[in-house]
Amino acid sequence: MVKVQYLPKFILKEYESLISAFDHCGFKMRPSSHIDEEENEVVYFRHDVDFSIDLSLPIAELEAKLGVSSVYYILLTGPYNALSKSSICSIKKLIDLGHKIGLHYDLSCYPGDLCEARNRLSVEVGLLELISDSKVASIVMHEPFRGGGDIFLEGSGYSNPSYNQYNDPSLCYVSDSCRAWRDDTLLRFLSGLERRNRLLLNTHPELWLAKRSMHRLSYLNDLLGPKILKPKKDYFLRDVKNIWSTHEAAVNGYGDVDEL
Repeated sequence: MVKVQYLPKFILKEYESLISAFDHCGFKMRPSSHIDEEENEVVYFRHDVDFSIDLSLPIAELEAKLGVSSVYYILLTGPYNALSKSSICSIKKLIDLGHKIGLHYDLSCYPGDLCEARNRLSVEVGLLELISDSKVASIVMHEPFRGGGDIFLEGSGYSNPSYNQYNDPSLCYVSDSCRAWRDDTLLRFLSGLERRNRLLLNTHPELWLAKRSMHRLSYLNDLLGPKILKPKKDYFLRDVKNIWSTHEAAVNGYGDVDEL
């Protein structure tokens, strides 16, 4: 058993070391869509994509290099546009790397009626399958910490790792939400001190982009925020400005022509 001294810092090289530790400890590594299978000594990989599909690619590429397949859960109602050309290209890149696509549903955007909510879920799954050209077999809820029940925890017809998280006594659950480990479960699991032999690892791939250790609020303000805003800024300052500057109507003087 590999002795692990500390919880991983949120940088890619330590994520790589974490995967290597799982491998050296003899754990099988599976995407979270396989969580209903009866396996022991296994780690299930789940990624909630909350901020940017494009920024999920560095971890996806690293995992592919190490032979790991994960499920990337995509929000259709989040701060990024999953239907944009860039996002669709990134989704297909994830699939080309050997990963799977799941739906990250946000119940705050769903109707209160259960029948209507189920119809909404079917529409979102169908749309995600359409843009990804792949089958969606797994779903998970976005921001469960806000309270309220998860109406799709079971009975939806899709695999939901959260059901196993709450109902499988052999399963450990570890999450990096807000770029912080909630406790030392991961360390205990790797060190052989945890009696449970299955692990659901939920990581947010956009949180691991730093090249050095950073305070999580510094990471949010100085690294993640600018990276997320850059595509929108570039679009307006480059593409939109160029169109406005060269549009025939503006060039011919039929638009507002006040001096800058």
